[in-house]
Parts: sequence; structure tokens; C-alpha cells
Amino acid sequence: IVINGNSIIDQGSVYVYEYNGSTWVQRAKLYDPEVSLESKMGYSVDVDVSTPGGYYILAGAPYKDVDANPQQGSAYIWGSFNDPTNWFIANELTVTSGGNDDDNFGYSVSVDNGDFAVGAPNHLTNGKSFYYRWNGNNYQQYSLSNSKGISVNVSNGKIITENHTASPNGITSSGIADIHLGGVENILYKKIKDADPQSNAQFGHIVRISGTIAMVLNANGHIQFTHFQDWKK
Repeated sequence: IVINGNSIIDQGSVYVYEYNGSTWVQRAKLYDPEVSLESKMGYSVDVDVSTPGGYYILAGAPYKDVDANPQQGSAYIWGSFNDPTNWFIANELTVTSGGNDDDNFGYSVSVDNGDFAVGAPNHLTNGKSFYYRWNGNNYQQYSLSNSKGISVNVSNGKIITENHTASPNGITSSGIADIHLGGVENILYKKIKDADPQSNAQFGHIVRISGTIAMVLNANGHIQFTHFQDWKK
């Protein structure tokens, strides 16, 4: 949730809620630790409670200035030792090289079992999504080919990205979604195409994956669910 935290315009913040058996109770409120003007931390957010020994929250701040680059954007990894009232900054993700003005890195984010994915819809004009995995020393960055950064999601070591402006089979901007394997640079694993492709439908506008099931939404509000057996090479 993005608010005007600490009287800093559009700094952003994230509210943490826990279900106590009958209702949702607010447990914490997280702020941009650098108190950045108009960073909008919390523009996108995801939570993972499946990692043994702790919780993760990934919060995008896509309008944060990074070094000399206005609105390059970043994403904060918040950690908790299984205590939803107590959180700390575990790391800050940015484009490790080639970051530019107005990349808006952090526009979309996803976390699952210690794996992180972040979209930057204006990176190098056309957009890009990135995947991060801890290698023992730091979070190693992997670039995800054909992705646009509008929507990204990770589950069980697989990342789904969108290329909503793609024109497969010559159908203008009908869109496509791609499945990537975590830890592999720029290699597509499978593709998901619209079962009923339409011009300018932008299939892939929103993408989600859970285990062997993927969900893809187009700009017209049509949702398609697919099983891994239907994903194409």
C-alpha cells in the first residue's frame, strides 16, 4: 500500500497484517529506510512465508532515484524471523549494471522460497524483468529474455513473464507469456499463447504461476489458466 509516510511526499509504506483466527490484525508498518522523496515503496509488494526459518517481503520502489539516475527504481527485501511484528532490511535489489533514468525497476515484484523477481517496464525503453537468487555471497542477477517488466511472478524455481506487445503468428500485439527456469540467463523454458488470440488484446498483461498452473490475463479482462502439459517449447 502506497501512502505519504513520515510526511515525505509519496515515500510509500507497506502494512503487514496477520490473521488471528477471526480477523486481520495490523502487525507492522514498513517505510522506505532511506526516506526517499516520491520513491513510492510499496507500489508493488509480495510476501513469502514458506522459507524455513523466516518470512520475506519484497517491496518495489519504482520511482526511487538511484545514484544519479532519477526514477531508476529499486526493490527492498524485508526479512523477519517468523515474527510479523519485527522486520529488518535484508537487502536492496537494483539493476546491477546498465541501470538508467526512468527504468522504474520495482514496478512489479514477486518472491517465493527465497527467489526474487522484479520488473522494470522502461529499462532500455522496451522493458525487462530480472530474477535474483542468493549464491552464498550476494544476490546474483539473471536477465529474463523477451520480458517487458509489467508483470512477473515466481514459483518453485520457475518464473513467468509477459511480452504483451508481441505479435505471434502475425497477430498484432496479441501477446505471449514465457516460462523461465530460475538460475538460467536469458533462456526460455516454455511459452504460453492465447487460445483465442486477438489483435491488441495484449495477452500477458498480468501473469501468475503456482506450481504447474499458470494464469494469464489480457488487457480485455480475459483470463486463461493452463497446465504445464499445455506449455510449448
